[in-house]
Amino acid sequence: MDKGEPHVKLRRFNASGINRFDEFRASYTSDTKELLAILDDPNFTDDVSATLHVEFHQFATRFAASEYMYNLLDGAGLVGLDADRGIWAWLSAYYFPLLCPSGSPHKAQNRWVPTEGYLDYYRHLLRGPYQIYRAHRDNPRRAMAVLATPLHRPGDLVEQLASRQHVVTSNAAMQVATRLYIGQGDHPKPGSGTQGPGGPGRFGVVVGQLDLTWDLSSPNMTADKLLELLPAEFDRFKS
Repeated sequence: MDKGEPHVKLRRFNASGINRFDEFRASYTSDTKELLAILDDPNFTDDVSATLHVEFHQFATRFAASEYMYNLLDGAGLVGLDADRGIWAWLSAYYFPLLCPSGSPHKAQNRWVPTEGYLDYYRHLLRGPYQIYRAHRDNPRRAMAVLATPLHRPGDLVEQLASRQHVVTSNAAMQVATRLYIGQGDHPKPGSGTQGPGGPGRFGVVVGQLDLTWDLSSPNMTADKLLELLPAEFDRFKS
């Protein structure tokens, strides 16, 4: 299978479906016919909605995927969607060819099936960008620092920034991070993955320190103001 069926009804994996998906990834040898077959198998899946259908798209970035997921799912009346492991696992299986283009799946289960906690929500390849997009739905492009990378390869920017709630939930912090680390064409700037001075890891630390004395969630805390508060180590990314 080169891609999923172009238009299918959304379903959710039950416990047996999640287990079968785990087994499939563990033994994956590039043949996805078996995976496609269980997407609507009542032994492995349950109904979600009679009218909600999913289309297969070649999403170039996390932003494109999250925009589609938001438009599809927000307002659809799916109670408890964020914590619904079955739906997000099913979506991972449906988009498996896109999430695993190299033929070597991410080994960590939380990339494919959300954990029951929220500390690593951002690691799920679909739910993570969807939740970030939704949190910044009034201006989702401010979050490009964690949405610009390929869907199957989130990268260090996502790991360093999305893992910090005080950063990813702050409008000002996310807008500044995007200004610092995303350049023309929505591509990460050279050196944006650095672990040293001025890098995203340091940004998370410095913003955490500033959050102790400044209210980063206040409407008065603009991106320009936050940029002024950053130490000189970040100057190389400001241009």
